[in-house]
Amino acid sequence: MATFAEYQKQLEQGINDLNANRGKETRLLALDAVNRVRQRVINTGQTATGGQFKKYTPAYAKEKGKTRQVAFRDFKRTNQMWKDITAVPDQKTNTTQAYAIDARLSLNKDLIGYNITNANDVNFLALSDKEIQLLNELNQERFINTLAKNGIK
Repeated sequence: MATFAEYQKQLEQGINDLNANRGKETRLLALDAVNRVRQRVINTGQTATGGQFKKYTPAYAKEKGKTRQVAFRDFKRTNQMWKDITAVPDQKTNTTQAYAIDARLSLNKDLIGYNITNANDVNFLALSDKEIQLLNELNQERFINTLAKNGIK
């Protein structure tokens, strides 16, 4: 059993480790969020709330259906937009760094806006409640593992 002084030292080291790795871990968590959204939209055509995006027009589906899936909207016509979407640094303070799911290039930022408007103003880059819950659980696990590495159980 650790003494109070030993426990305090372990806790301080755990907090120092969390702070030292916060930026890297936050970025990895944000990139995981991007990948989860990308996979949901491309593979299922589902919105963050579980609905389906507006279908492709019949003319578009007939033309493109010969070479790609058109059963649901996946926002993947050339795949260039999806390749450019990432976790973009958003708000930063001395103690926090927030990220947004967005494109790096202005052309693709414009395409995201167009696609949101064309999908009945549904933000196809939004996280679902289930995705948010999973990301919170992963972050909590990282926190617990870092403390455990420093002897805090």
